[in-house]
Amino acid sequence: MTMICSQCNQYGIRWMGMWGNLTHTECPNCGGENCQREDKDDGDEDAEDGDD
Repeated sequence: MTMICSQCNQYGIRWMGMWGNLTHTECPNCGGENCQREDKDDGDEDAEDGDD
């Protein structure tokens, strides 16, 4: 999954911190911390079948 920055709308958000203790995310483009935006759900993954 690729995270997108909510401030600059660029790809590349990455987890930062010591290995095994990742504490926050950071955008390498604008330097924002914990600024990832939620992916838009297209409904395909958890779609329930209503034909039961």
